[in-house]
Amino acid sequence: MGDAIFLSLNTLTDEHWDEALEVNLLAAVRLDSALLPIMLHQKSGVIIHISTTSSQFPIWESTMAYSTAKAALNTYSKALAIEVALPK
Repeated sequence: MGDAIFLSLNTLTDEHWDEALEVNLLAAVRLDSALLPIMLHQKSGVIIHISTTSSQFPIWESTMAYSTAKAALNTYSKALAIEVALPK
C-alpha cells in the first residue's frame, strides 16, 4: 500500500493531497477500524504498518504529499499502539 506522487508544493492540487492521504494513511485507518474490534475480542493479533524513511527525511521537491502522509501514518501507528495498550 502506498503510492508516491512526485510533485512539489507549487504543483500539488487538492486531489493529489487527497490521493496521498487516502492511499498512505486512511486505507490503514479503515482496515484497522474493521479488524481491531475482532483482534481485541480474541485478545490476539498484530497490526503492522509499512512506512518509509521519506517520512523523516522527505525529498521536499518531489515527494511532499507522500512523505507527509507516511509521517501521519507513523504518528497514527504510535497513537494506536498507546490507545490499544491502555487498560480498559
